[in-house]
Amino acid sequence: MHVYEAKELALNGVRSHPWRTAAYNQACRYYDFKLEPELIPNVLEDFMPWANYQAVQDFYAYLAWLSGPNSELESNDCAFGGVTPNKSPNITPSKFQASGRLIILFRSLLANCEEQSTEWLFRCFWFYLERIETDFQLGVIGLAKAATEFLDLNRRKGMSLVFNFWSWGDTEIEVMSNLQRVVAALKRASVEVCTDIRSANNRPL
Repeated sequence: MHVYEAKELALNGVRSHPWRTAAYNQACRYYDFKLEPELIPNVLEDFMPWANYQAVQDFYAYLAWLSGPNSELESNDCAFGGVTPNKSPNITPSKFQASGRLIILFRSLLANCEEQSTEWLFRCFWFYLERIETDFQLGVIGLAKAATEFLDLNRRKGMSLVFNFWSWGDTEIEVMSNLQRVVAALKRASVEVCTDIRSANNRPL
């Protein structure tokens, strides 16, 4: 699976954490899945039409894990574009694609405001993702950063990590099956990153 720095997809402006509602759709709002993980299958509007596929169920489970007690991270935003005609024929001649986005940050909010920590998170995810599904050609993950202000830290500025992901195939079923592999890669990398965070936190001075 190809992993790259998605500079062309960097989010404009400064995001807030937590945010309230989306500017483009007031019905879209922030939910803290750490407190209410049971909401995950019911509030992610982009994913719900595709919920019959295992890839989406696996994404829900991944978000629940990311928000749970075994994670040092959390997410404050995700999006899914569904299955569409392939917009990237230069990558693969497959007929269809799916694309989405996930934003991840340290659960310890101060770490998101330290450049050394956010750069470490970026490089750590890159390291693990490059070593997962190395022979898989129909999935791509692009990493970017989003300038973020943290409301609970008096609007202190920092960064969040943005994952842009794609899968391809010649049928809808194939696209979603390949998306399942991309989601599994994100989960595996996240587990490794959280293990590294805990190891660093427990390192003696």
